[in-house]
Amino acid sequence: AGFTRVELAARRQLARLRSQLFPGDGGNPAWIELTADTQVSTFFQYGSGDLLQLDGGTAAEVPYRRLVFRQVFDGPRAYRGQRAVTRLSLFNPGPAAVSVRLRYHFPGSAAVPAAAFDPVVLEVPARGSRTEPAGELFPGLLEGGWVEAETEQGRGLVGFAVVEFPDARTQLGVNAIGDAASRTLFSAQFATSPGSLFTDLNLIHTGSSPRRVTVTAVGGDGRLVAEPLVFEMQPNDSMTAAAAELFPSAGAFVGSLKVEVDGEGVVGGVVFGDPSRLRYAAAVNLQPAPLAEAVFSQVAIVPNQFFTGLAFFYPETGPGAPPAELEIEVVRADGTLAGRATRTLQPGQRISPLVEELVTAARGQAGGYVYFRSSRPLVGQMLFGALRGGAVQLFSAVPPSAL
Repeated sequence: AGFTRVELAARRQLARLRSQLFPGDGGNPAWIELTADTQVSTFFQYGSGDLLQLDGGTAAEVPYRRLVFRQVFDGPRAYRGQRAVTRLSLFNPGPAAVSVRLRYHFPGSAAVPAAAFDPVVLEVPARGSRTEPAGELFPGLLEGGWVEAETEQGRGLVGFAVVEFPDARTQLGVNAIGDAASRTLFSAQFATSPGSLFTDLNLIHTGSSPRRVTVTAVGGDGRLVAEPLVFEMQPNDSMTAAAAELFPSAGAFVGSLKVEVDGEGVVGGVVFGDPSRLRYAAAVNLQPAPLAEAVFSQVAIVPNQFFTGLAFFYPETGPGAPPAELEIEVVRADGTLAGRATRTLQPGQRISPLVEELVTAARGQAGGYVYFRSSRPLVGQMLFGALRGGAVQLFSAVPPSAL
């Protein structure tokens, strides 16, 4: 549809609407390919112009021949009593059209219900895309199952799912998962507080052999909030449960999550937000590995309008585990340094400051990014929030981009 070349100086940020980058493309469904002569970090947001529906992620670095769209909803009360619509997008970076087979897996047990859907085959044009409502691909009530997309042709595909809750004016954006090789998965955010915050954990077993799974919730001080939960998952199994259901003895807590598996094939993510009417919620896939150096590619701190928070979890434990020395830089869009902060995390510890609490000069900053490096690898997450009349109206969670 178009080609745009941009010169981006070292340490600077480019933040543009699609219509600004490609003013003549008419706004039709499309995807964007980015090539650069050096390493860059990426971040995108997708949503409504009034900013009541917004979520996003980081750009995919490689395509895959097998993708997992987790937690697909469609129906009048499909998720937490809310009406939901899910749209699945597939992008083909290759020079030839490919056929992709989509299969819906019902939530829960691997046993196939009598009313199972037949696989759906779609063609994705060369260097093109397809966006389809899940409820049209698989007519019926979809209450959190997962969709597997497989192709035997070309380089593979990239996927992204948008889950809309029209009545709540809330939206979730989730990258399709292509790599199921990690045996340890993390979330820097895992919390529950009756009446004010929920977190749902979703796990999917995409492999061909049973797996033993251990789920551990760690408080901000590094201590377990309850005994770890251990269970077995069969091939094609999936599970979704609230933090309060997984660890009922813990009560309200704010912490982090660690999922350990005795083999490859298990993937997942979390959804967290308002438990009453789903006025705000965010979704993020579980992080497959801690990082020692990474970037969060956007900052939005506007008093009484937007806030930006960070969460860091140091998952290493055991005798002799050293502290993690963390350095954080907040950089303005023009590349100048707004400020720098340091923190020391003890094994198992989590911190979750607002960006302006780390660097007061960042207050009022709209644009720029956060760079961090640590002496020990960390799990990280950035959370954007929008405020209306002092009340939270929007959550958007974004993972770090590794360097």
